[in-house]
Amino acid sequence: MRGAQPVPWEVPPDPLPWALSLIRLGRSAGILPRYGSPEWLNLPGDDPRRIAALVVAAECWRDHTTPGRIAVELRAQLYAEDEVVVLRSREASRAVSEGRDWPALSRSPTHEELMQRRTACPTMKNQTTPPTS
Repeated sequence: MRGAQPVPWEVPPDPLPWALSLIRLGRSAGILPRYGSPEWLNLPGDDPRRIAALVVAAECWRDHTTPGRIAVELRAQLYAEDEVVVLRSREASRAVSEGRDWPALSRSPTHEELMQRRTACPTMKNQTTPPTS
């Protein structure tokens, strides 16, 4: 990676004031490498970018663990899970409907057929409505 420039990375919104001061100081010395990257490891120990990169990583972690960020990430995960459930339900529905003669199985008797059944059964002969319990 000779001659490669470190990729600048974003500071989360609303960094703490002391952190912002250290980040600005580091940026005044040049592009901040990612904390722990080979570029960061090659910085001299007294380079302000070394501390600034560490502070950016700490701010990213602080932002990542706030209740608001956790809620956003959980919503995204639940949405993704919902999408998977919908897709699996569609696949299952297709598999079930392709394997059986559902129109024949779902056919209900008509009102006329029900009335004929009632008149054919001696106990139901004079009943036009179902018995109440």
